[in-house]
Amino acid sequence: MLLVLLAQPAAAADRDRLLYRVETLAGDVVLSHGADVTFNPASVVKAGTSLWALERLGAGHRYATVFASTGLLDRSRGRIVGSLVVEGGGDPDFQVENALLVVRALNRMGVREVTGDLLVEGPFFMGWENGIEGRRGDPARRLLAMGERLRAVLEPARWQPSTRSAWLELCARHGLDDERPPRLRVDGAVRLGAPPGSRPLLVHRSNPLVMVLKRFNTYSNNDLIRVADTLGGVGSLEAFLRGRLGAAPADMQLATASGQGRNRITPRLAVDLIRELGAAAARQGLGLTDLLPVPGCDPGPTRRMFPKLVAGPRAHSVVCKTGTLTTTDGGVVVLTGAFTSPRLGTVLFCVAAPRSDHQQTRWRRLEQEWLLGLVDRAGGAVPFGCGGELPFSDSDATVEIEPAAG
Repeated sequence: MLLVLLAQPAAAADRDRLLYRVETLAGDVVLSHGADVTFNPASVVKAGTSLWALERLGAGHRYATVFASTGLLDRSRGRIVGSLVVEGGGDPDFQVENALLVVRALNRMGVREVTGDLLVEGPFFMGWENGIEGRRGDPARRLLAMGERLRAVLEPARWQPSTRSAWLELCARHGLDDERPPRLRVDGAVRLGAPPGSRPLLVHRSNPLVMVLKRFNTYSNNDLIRVADTLGGVGSLEAFLRGRLGAAPADMQLATASGQGRNRITPRLAVDLIRELGAAAARQGLGLTDLLPVPGCDPGPTRRMFPKLVAGPRAHSVVCKTGTLTTTDGGVVVLTGAFTSPRLGTVLFCVAAPRSDHQQTRWRRLEQEWLLGLVDRAGGAVPFGCGGELPFSDSDATVEIEPAAG
C-alpha cells in the first residue's frame, strides 16, 4: 500500500532531484519517485557483488593460499634449500597480519631461511589497491609488486612503522609475545611462476566469506573487485544480476564490480537487489546485518555520513549500503538498505541524489532527514542488536601445516 501521509523531505526543487523507491518485503509500494530513472549507484554495486559471491561460493567459503618449497627442508640448519613458492588462491583480504601468521607457522616448523627465491603465482593479493585506481596496468608487474610487499614483511629489519604496529596489534588480539617477532630471510629475489613438483608446506585459509564481505562493505572498500575478478569479472556479474533482478539492458550497465566509474541502475532495481541479498543471506542462516553495516554498531564511513543513525533514538535501526562519487557523472550520493517497522515489517528503500557535484554533505543530510521521516511515518524502527566487533583479516583465519611437511 502507498503511504500517502509521508512528509516530503525538502523544498520542491530539492525533492524533485531526489530519486527514491520504498517497498515492503512483500513488494507493496510505500513511496516512489523516479523509480525507473537510471542513475549511477556508486558503491551500492558492492551489494550486487556480495550477492553474486554469496550465491557462487557460499557464506563459509575460505580462500586458500598455499606456501610450498622447491627444495629440501633442512631442519638441522633451519632453512629451505631451494625457493619458497606462494600459490595464490584469490584471497581478497590477505594483509600484513596474515603474512605474519604464515611466517610464525614457518618458524614453528623450524624454517628461518630460504636459500633460493620467493616465487609468486597468482591470483595473489596483499594489502590494498583502491580497486581499479591503484592497479598496475601490467598483470606481471602487479603480481611482482604483491610479492615485494610480502617480502617486506618476512624480516623485521625491513618493516615499516605500519608493519610493526600491525604486529603489536596482532599480538594483542591473539595473546602473542610481541618481543619475539617472526622472521624469514629469503636470499634470492622475488620472481614469478611456480615450477612443477613444488612441495606444499602450509596453507593459509582466510576468514569465511561472510566475514570478508562484511569487512569490505562496512568500509566500502573498492578492492572488493578482487572477489568478482576470481568469479569471472564484471561482465559475468552484470549478466548474473540482470538475470536475478529481471533487469533490461537499458536499466543496468556495470563498468566495475566496486561502483567506481560509470555504472547504471534504477531505484526500483536497487530495492530488488537488497531484497535478493537478504533472501540469499536467509537461505544460509544469515541476515543483512551479517553482510552490510549498521550505523551505530559498525565503524566505517556511515558513522560520519549519517550521524543521526549512529546516536539517538534511531541508532542501529537501519542496515544500509552507501554510495558516493564526487566527480564521475557530476557526483552522486546514494543510501539504500532496510529497517523493520512494527506496522509494515521489513521495509526496503533506496534514495539517490544524482548530480550532487561537490555538495555531498548537503545531500547526505537531506537523505538522512528523508529516511528519518520515512521511519517515523512507518511507525518507527526496531533496533538491530549489535553483533561483535567487526572482524580483522586474521580474526578467523587459519594456517594449516601440511602433514607431509610437518
